Amino acid sequence: MIDIFGDGKPNNEVDWTESVFSPDFLSMRDNKYDTIMPDDDYAEYSNPETRRRKKTRAVELFTHLDYQDPGTTSNGNLISWAVRHGTNRRLTKKYNSATTVERNRLRGELGNALNWMDNASLDQRKAQTAAVKKSEQYDVMGNHYGYLDAFPYDPQNPPYKEGEGLIGLEDYNFFGAGPNAKQKVIDDLNARITPWP
Repeated sequence: MIDIFGDGKPNNEVDWTESVFSPDFLSMRDNKYDTIMPDDDYAEYSNPETRRRKKTRAVELFTHLDYQDPGTTSNGNLISWAVRHGTNRRLTKKYNSATTVERNRLRGELGNALNWMDNASLDQRKAQTAAVKKSEQYDVMGNHYGYLDAFPYDPQNPPYKEGEGLIGLEDYNFFGAGPNAKQKVIDDLNARITPWP
């Protein structure tokens, strides 16, 4: 399970870094927005739900990680670098621990993502951003259920803020569903998170 906020969980026996959803190659959810340029459409920056996110500087971050010898094992450093470069934290951790072949694949995937973003319409970019936010809600709920299993008597449950998790039937239909129904939700969401070929 992924720890969305990078602050760790008190159960060392659970791997909080894995997720069934694709990482966001374009930018993290809370990234700053693009600079407004004179020839931009008003709709592209006036509405906080539809305005563009700042492009990730993951290429620079990947280069920085390539020159780390040995690679860093500090989650604090990785999170800090990811935030500074507007890059998804999970993607940063994944790249940091990847083999050379996997690093090359991730660089290629990032190139595909940036090419897609250059040509995507406002609605396509909005749909991709919404899919990333939805996958984070699934991850937060996955963490919640993992936390409940590990600490069933914790009076602080749920350990997330209202609005961060899933509601009603979405929650039940995913976590209470069989493996085929669950995989269908995962595949659909991953196709919207990474809509490039």
